[in-house]
Amino acid sequence: MMTLVQFYLTKIAEEASEVAKIALKAQQFGLSEVQPGRDQSNAQRMYGELNDLLAMVHRLGEVSNGEFFFDIGAPDHVAVATKLGKVEKYLDYSRSLHLVEGGEPIVRWAVPRNWKPVPEVVTREMREAGLKACAYPFSLHALRNPEIIYHAMIKASPTPPCEEQVK
Repeated sequence: MMTLVQFYLTKIAEEASEVAKIALKAQQFGLSEVQPGRDQSNAQRMYGELNDLLAMVHRLGEVSNGEFFFDIGAPDHVAVATKLGKVEKYLDYSRSLHLVEGGEPIVRWAVPRNWKPVPEVVTREMREAGLKACAYPFSLHALRNPEIIYHAMIKASPTPPCEEQVK
């Protein structure tokens, strides 16, 4: 006999396969196509299937006694950005092989409010801003409050290329 957790894991797999099925139909026939005998487009059907999947994910969280949690209303923005970055690399590779059409540059990922993407390596401007924040007469205050240095360096960080393209 299955547990409730096993049952809802099965349902998640079923719904995920439904999402895959309609995604393949939309790939072949287009998002706007309405299959004969149906009243919804492939895009509308995919929306419904994604909601069905999320409903089962939500229910699994309810029955798993804390073993599984996924807040469908608040996705993990870091995980989403990481995944989109990986997929973007494959898209670029597919384009380099002329297997996927070109097109407008894609904004690589959304940045949550109160966040700012910064370079992996501190720039000269960022370093100077951090040093300036430590300069007299605020040096002791800044050294006791690293946030002052941090905010100065973040403020001096360059705008990411993808944001410049969007503006």
